[in-house]
Amino acid sequence: MAPLAPPVAAIRIAVRRALVDLPTDGPVLVACSGGADSLALAAATAFVAPRAGRTAGLVTVDHGLQVGSRGRAEAVARWAEAAGLSPVEMVRVEVAGRPGGPEAAARDARYQALAEIAERHGASALLTGHTRDDQAETVLLALARGAGPRGLAGMPARRDLAGTPLVRPLLEIGRAETRAACTALGLVPWDDPHNSDPAYARSRVRSDVLPVLVRALGPGVLDNLARTAALVAADNAVLDELAAAALSEARHPDGGLATRDLAALAPAVRARVLRAWAHELARRRPHCRTATSPHSTPWSPHGGASEPATCRVGCGCSAAAIGCCLRHPRLRRPTERRRLGWPGPARRSSKHDPSPATALRAARCRGHQPAAGRGRRPGRAAPWWQRRGRGAGHRQHAHRGATPANDIGGDLFAIVWDGERLHGLNASGRSPVGLTRGLVLAATGGRGTEPPDALGGAQAVGPAMPARGWLPVTVPGVPAGWRDLHERFGSLPFAELFADAIGYAERGHPVSTATASAWSRAVAGHAGLSGPEYAEFGRVFAPDGRAPRAGERWRNPDAALTLRLIADSRAEEFYRGRIAAALTDHAARTGGLLTAADLAQHASVWVDPVSVPYRDHEVWELPPNGQGLAALLALGILNGFDPAEGSRWPHRQIEAVKLGFADAHAHVADPDHAPVPPGLLSPDQLARRRARITEAAAERVTDAPERGGTVYLCTADESGMMVSLIQSTYLAFGSHVVLPGYGFALQNRGLGFRLDVGHPNVVGPAKRPYHTIIPGFLTRQGVPVGPFGVMGGHMQPQGHVQLVSATVDAGLDPQAALDAPRWYWHAGRSLLVEEQLTTGPGGAALVADLRDRGHQVTVASDPTVFGYGQAIWRRADGGFVVGSESRVDGAAAGF
Repeated sequence: MAPLAPPVAAIRIAVRRALVDLPTDGPVLVACSGGADSLALAAATAFVAPRAGRTAGLVTVDHGLQVGSRGRAEAVARWAEAAGLSPVEMVRVEVAGRPGGPEAAARDARYQALAEIAERHGASALLTGHTRDDQAETVLLALARGAGPRGLAGMPARRDLAGTPLVRPLLEIGRAETRAACTALGLVPWDDPHNSDPAYARSRVRSDVLPVLVRALGPGVLDNLARTAALVAADNAVLDELAAAALSEARHPDGGLATRDLAALAPAVRARVLRAWAHELARRRPHCRTATSPHSTPWSPHGGASEPATCRVGCGCSAAAIGCCLRHPRLRRPTERRRLGWPGPARRSSKHDPSPATALRAARCRGHQPAAGRGRRPGRAAPWWQRRGRGAGHRQHAHRGATPANDIGGDLFAIVWDGERLHGLNASGRSPVGLTRGLVLAATGGRGTEPPDALGGAQAVGPAMPARGWLPVTVPGVPAGWRDLHERFGSLPFAELFADAIGYAERGHPVSTATASAWSRAVAGHAGLSGPEYAEFGRVFAPDGRAPRAGERWRNPDAALTLRLIADSRAEEFYRGRIAAALTDHAARTGGLLTAADLAQHASVWVDPVSVPYRDHEVWELPPNGQGLAALLALGILNGFDPAEGSRWPHRQIEAVKLGFADAHAHVADPDHAPVPPGLLSPDQLARRRARITEAAAERVTDAPERGGTVYLCTADESGMMVSLIQSTYLAFGSHVVLPGYGFALQNRGLGFRLDVGHPNVVGPAKRPYHTIIPGFLTRQGVPVGPFGVMGGHMQPQGHVQLVSATVDAGLDPQAALDAPRWYWHAGRSLLVEEQLTTGPGGAALVADLRDRGHQVTVASDPTVFGYGQAIWRRADGGFVVGSESRVDGAAAGF
């Protein structure tokens, strides 16, 4: 199957998104002139609508302004019928004699005809082919004409046309893309000569003005002008909402407006109130130009007395509603702030609320509700969104997150958008210099160890590294990662960012339900471990001989000491001071390999994130030693398939994931010792891998690391900064080696090494092992969409693939994309699915189809196997939409 041209895919996706919220009781009609924009839109609609269970038709309007226009309209109608569109209608309109210039007269005639046809056919919507370029031209014309905010808002993506929704799906698609889509589909568009006629102002802007701006300011001018329209439109919506509320409050019983209320309004709001009121009067009494009462006048702040409006927040005051209410103490309540559109904190627990959180200025989410709300203590000098170090500042208490196994002794990876470009941080640690393959084999009887039950594929067959004890311990990278993030992006004092985490460690916090369950399983597994290196575990993490139960308060004052030392020394105490000395001493006394030199030589690495295109987006991951390559490979393969293929689509997703893991497990290792072969993400290589996918499930063997011990968070703020950060100790409590007196466990990331000679990831000294934790980031044509991540070891690349597809292909908001039923591929043909996938619409047939293709499908009873995700998407208007995992104790916060 030939790869789908990206412009074709982008336009189909745009149409699919546009159809989601439209009524289904009538055909969708495409207004098509035969030009590249509307022709590409019509072709996409002809493809998408039937697959969405909709009827789609086409209307072409002949304005009679050029020779041969009738023949052109007839040709468009014939093409539409051949493409399967129905109904198809061609209409001739008269432009001459209408008011306004030729362009305005033609537009009025066209929309009048479209409205009449839509009403006659009972259309559910009219689609037009206006593009991002059209939007940019509209904004420029509005600027040149001195238009106000309504003009600068450009063309709305959706408006009412005589009772029919008029929708513009392509406002984020460029004109070059529509022409490329026509070329890819073998369509020959019509070039309207009016588009190059200098008699028209829009044509002059297109041919003369915009090229000059692009040459002077760069190609991003078009995107920025279109983005300006979206931002202004969002502001208009808020002002209109405020004006509507203010109008309601200012009404006087005799039909006038209370001048005291009007006088207190901001000019922009007052102007909208008066405009709306005038429109009401015109509709009610069209013969009157104005209507005022003796006690109120719209123009003077000194009018007579009137009854005071009721305060919006119900405080009973008689002052101006807007001025009073925005200062009222009740605005401390998130529900009131949301109701008034005020940019204060608004939180939600995704475990109980299926709607996404939204935010005007900043947002954050992670898999633990108290942590998502941290950072706004009483008396704090600056709110959290003003901290340029928020990526580090909200990580210091991460070991209080999904499980205490996600601890100070783990590793960290992050992707940061600084407002202009992406930065990547690899803060993973290296193995001790004393660790060799021979030493591991000698310590395990020459055979390695039996792989843990959670390991699958090749790791389940061959010898494995020990999962517990000192041998799998690598140098913790988390403290240095916090410091390095703050050093590059922070503004507040480093030590101040630890205050919340230290408070929780000293005073304790109630243990959540999901955390208690995971904790209990880990403590049960610890019972079989013996040796001096494990002695401290029980005192810190099972002080009463068991794990804390849900709702019980758990304290860790030793961890508070560790956090203070890290905060006050910028992590120097961890790698070269008091903590380092305690670590090396404990290792020497209990059989460990970590030395002072291992700790002192640790350094994080700043890297450039890598990406693959997916439809009209780009998906970014960090390069090895993390497994982000698996997600990129799978998405690169899937980019050549069409998601509108019913049950074939999840089958292809699963098979692409298998191929992604096959390459990742073969090549991902410490790049300082074994660089990844070039070309793995090249279009030719992806096409070769794509060609290996058949209609049947393939039997492939790859590594499948265990889940557990990971926390992911993401943040974004109005300055433009976005952070995608993930941290983990690995498995449940990592190595189970706890440093006495310091309250944290050491990671067991060495389990990611291989023991087979010749493998790029073979265990050895001073090496970084294959890593499962991967932060993700999504852009669209270079513009940031936002950070995302899915925790869960082997599930992480699979979760990235499913989240990106749900967002880009299905057009879901981040919460809906995270809540969508997931599947999990373990090894071979083994496939776990969520129960919701089997019980949803078409779910039983989908599972049956997967089984017919050879997948060994099992409905999982434990939802944690499907990972835990978070995502923040930036809206075109500059606000944010936030999603947090509903399968565990996730939370999102917006400001």
